[in-house]
Amino acid sequence: MPKNSHGGQTFGPNEGINLDPAHPPVVIAGIPVFTYGEYGGPGYTAGQYGVLATSAALYESVKPIDPLDALFKTHDMAYDPGISGLAALDPLAQARADVALIKGIDHIPTVSWTPTLRSTAA
Repeated sequence: MPKNSHGGQTFGPNEGINLDPAHPPVVIAGIPVFTYGEYGGPGYTAGQYGVLATSAALYESVKPIDPLDALFKTHDMAYDPGISGLAALDPLAQARADVALIKGIDHIPTVSWTPTLRSTAA
């Protein structure tokens, strides 16, 4: 499987939990929440923090690293008003996207991905 590269980060198959000290985890209620791949994590999409892609071209240009990351990408697109329109701002639509993400994760065969910790620190 080829590697993806975005924002100076390169992911190989089954590499995804970002431990890059240059991009520390978001802290929610005192708990660090790391990002995963290109799309997993609060406020993290297409390998960037705090950006809504709002463009199908950006979502197409930044490939998910594995099936889990692909689910995160779909979830991000559901929350992005530039892609989903006003539905992205609807709490019920957001809840449906959250449920779809959880159900999707539950259906990923465990043999298709085994996440590993990765650090870009030298």
